[in-house]
Parts: sequence; structure tokens; C-alpha cells
Amino acid sequence: MNGQFPLGHINPFKYFFGLACLFAVLFTFMIKSEHTNVVLHFLQWLLQTNLAMGFLIVMHLLLSRFKLPLKGWKKIILSGLLATIIFSPISLLIDVYIENDTVFTMRELLTEWGNMAPPVIICWLAINMPWLLGFNFNYANKKVTQQDIQATEVLIDSDDLVSQQKLSQKTEQQQTKKINPELNLQQSIKLEDEFTQLVDKIGAENIVFLKSELHYLTIGSLNEEQLILYTLKNAVAILEEHYGLAQLGQVHRSYWVNRNHIKSLQQSGREGSIAVTGDYQVMVSRTHLKKVKSWFEEQLKPC
Repeated sequence: MNGQFPLGHINPFKYFFGLACLFAVLFTFMIKSEHTNVVLHFLQWLLQTNLAMGFLIVMHLLLSRFKLPLKGWKKIILSGLLATIIFSPISLLIDVYIENDTVFTMRELLTEWGNMAPPVIICWLAINMPWLLGFNFNYANKKVTQQDIQATEVLIDSDDLVSQQKLSQKTEQQQTKKINPELNLQQSIKLEDEFTQLVDKIGAENIVFLKSELHYLTIGSLNEEQLILYTLKNAVAILEEHYGLAQLGQVHRSYWVNRNHIKSLQQSGREGSIAVTGDYQVMVSRTHLKKVKSWFEEQLKPC
């Protein structure tokens, strides 16, 4: 996408599953049932719409694991197509055992998919369209204090080990460019996507954390949080490999943090949270807690 148009705060989980519940209400009154009362009919649609939404999101996340040369809207359509194929048998079984007005046959299954797929794919494309068109949902404008900036500078200066690693990475990247300029050119072309355009605009060093939210990604920078259609795995790989940020910055299944912006660690049981620049709090899982503790130990070592 070429532009960013701020619209305000939005939570992906509430947005998508809230819409699923809204569709359930609409379908309850639009498609009346002669076999069940209104309450059971609504619960049936509530189950189907939320299951369908879950399948759509999961399928999009699975597709994102493969580096398919597809634009965002094409990937949305493909994930919708595959999700409806997988969900059709489940939808038909719900009709068979709740509505009791049909039987499970291949012909009925094809009819079920044919009736369901077009509207589901169109709705799936429509509800993701704001991000596909380039609208940017900013969570909040954070004010970064002078203390935050000074604290960040101290961390950068004191973490000699990380600095040496970055210098070594940059040297290796420069050598790779000289050895194989054609390969580097191909990689640069592939990285010209929505995320890299946003990183170039913000500045990689100004990104504080990344957070995975369903099939979307929140980018927390010095001044704001921005929500885009992207995956955490791909974003982390680009920041660490292409922009040379410190490796192994993922501290939770849903979080990555820029080590240059960490301020303090608060442990609660076998998990914890990191305070970072801009008064953000980043969750730390038990799997990554030992690694995060080592970061702060490195900072306390005498230069």
C-alpha cells in the first residue's frame, strides 16, 4: 500500500469477532427457520459465523507462512476460498443435526459450499478492505519524554556486545553485496512491501516493539502504535536480517522487542513484562525469561 491514513483505535479481536456476532444477528432475522425457535436459531448462526471467522483467520495465518508472490487482496481471497472449502462440511453437519432438514451427501456438500463461498469471500474481502486500501489505524499518540530518550541512549551506549554484533552484521551484509550484487538486488525488490515501506518511514531504530494480533501486526514506535495486515514472523525476519537489529528479540509468542529500547524487567512468577520506551509494557513468556534476564545482566557489566 502506498499511503497511510490514520483512523484511530481498533482492536482486531473485537473487530472481527464482533462482526461475526453482528452477522449472526442479521442472518437470524433474514433467514427464518421453521424447525427451531428464535433463540436456538440465533445460537446456531452465532456458532457458524464465529467458527467461519476463526477458520478464515487461521487459514490466512497459515498462508502467510509461505512466501507466496501474492498481493494482499489476492491472499485474502485465496484464504477465504480455502477456508470455505474446509468449513463447508462442518456447516452442513450443523444443518443436519440441528435443523434436521437435510442429509449429508456429496451433492448437498457441493450445494452448501456453492451457497456459502461467494458471500463469505466477499465479506472477508470487505472487512479487510480498510487495511488493503491503505487506511492506518493508530492506537494512540504516545509522548516520549526526554528521560525516555536519555534512558534509551544509555542502554545503547552500555550494551557493547550488541553494538559489536550489529557492526559485524553490517560488515557481513556489505561484503555480501560486493560478492553477489544481483542477489542483493533481488532481495531488495522482494522487500518492497507494506511493512518495509512503513519501517523506512518510521526508521527501524525507532521501532520499540511488534505485537501479533490475529492475522494483523501492531507496530509500536516512539510516538504511536500502528496496525497493519502483516505477520509477526515475517516482520521479525525483516527487521533482524535486513535492517540489522539485534537478533533473538522475540520475547513472547505474540511479542518482539527492540533491545535498544528496554528499560526494566518486572517478573511475576515464571513470566514477566518489560517496560520499554514510551511507557509501553511488553509481555515476556517463561520460555524467553532467562534470555531477557541475560540482556539486563549484560547492561550491568562494567565497560
